[in-house]
Amino acid sequence: MQSRAGAGQARYWLGLHPAVLSVSTFNFTLFLAWQISVPVVPLLALSLNASPFAVGMVVGSKAILPMLLAVPTGRLADRLPARGLQVSAALTMLAATALMWKAGSVLAMMVGQALIGLSVTVASVAGQAFIALATDRRERDAMYGRYTFIIALDNVLGPALGGLLAGWGGPRAGMLVASGFALASLPLAMWLPGERGAVAQRRPAQGRSSLELLRTPVVLFSLVAGFLFLFGYSLQASYYVVYLNHVGFDSRTIGLLLAVGGAATISIRPLLAWAAARVGRPRLLTVICVTLGVGLGLIPMAAGVVVGQAGLAIVTGLAYGLSQPLTITMISHAAPPESLGLAFGWRQIFQRAAELVGPLSIGLVVIAAGL
Repeated sequence: MQSRAGAGQARYWLGLHPAVLSVSTFNFTLFLAWQISVPVVPLLALSLNASPFAVGMVVGSKAILPMLLAVPTGRLADRLPARGLQVSAALTMLAATALMWKAGSVLAMMVGQALIGLSVTVASVAGQAFIALATDRRERDAMYGRYTFIIALDNVLGPALGGLLAGWGGPRAGMLVASGFALASLPLAMWLPGERGAVAQRRPAQGRSSLELLRTPVVLFSLVAGFLFLFGYSLQASYYVVYLNHVGFDSRTIGLLLAVGGAATISIRPLLAWAAARVGRPRLLTVICVTLGVGLGLIPMAAGVVVGQAGLAIVTGLAYGLSQPLTITMISHAAPPESLGLAFGWRQIFQRAAELVGPLSIGLVVIAAGL
């Protein structure tokens, strides 16, 4: 039975229930440490005289542990209180950022990056399952929309802060500040409700197969759609910038276009509940798929026209912005209550696979057919 914990409680900032606000605050702080490291890690690797291939290995190491441990993490989220898992995520992030701050070799940086990936996975899976159990089913569109809005702010603030710190005091200064945010997330994790989802009564874990969940049509549909979204988004995270430079945009214009798309992604998320109520979740997800596909496909037609590229950045940003909380909500509705953590663990695997396969596949296309 789903809990309606907090349904009669006062709503706080952005309309979030106190229990949801607490996990949102924790994940925001923890993920800020991660996002600060994003522009710092390649610079730190270069400072250690790493080759371009080694830099790529360091950056890619973040996906290793999530790919291997996302499903076991999901099972733990179905058995343990959120507080314990989030404390472990905070400690892992603190160890990872401290290790990379003092790193004297590429191997140490790879280990640190792998631990960052594990920390983010644990916090994501536990946090998303926590929210599903802390809220009524009818409220999840709004709750996940606002939660992902808060988390998305890290994607803007973190890299900007990391870049400024690296320019001011070098890449190790950035990692030191990231360690500070990881440390600050620890007490926030300890203040989370002791029972998962703020539910007083724990449910016994069910002995279902990890693969059995993939036989649920809506869960599988949401996972595949999420994979396709990130596969397409990997274009903008890799060769989109190269293409914009190829058609004649300078770095300032490219940065502005990326910022426009990012602003669209963030701003649309609080409107998820409104959109889902009027269109329906499966239909909305289909519309988003088509919108993102058309938006990406028109990029070559816009070529060097700034207004055209800005419009497409807004369209693809809006589509991607709605896709993430919508797939989370659909999974939370379709998965059994005792397997929510497992479902979100599978979501992490599909996401990490898209982030790995996407750039590689697009790279092959670029080699074969050009930008």
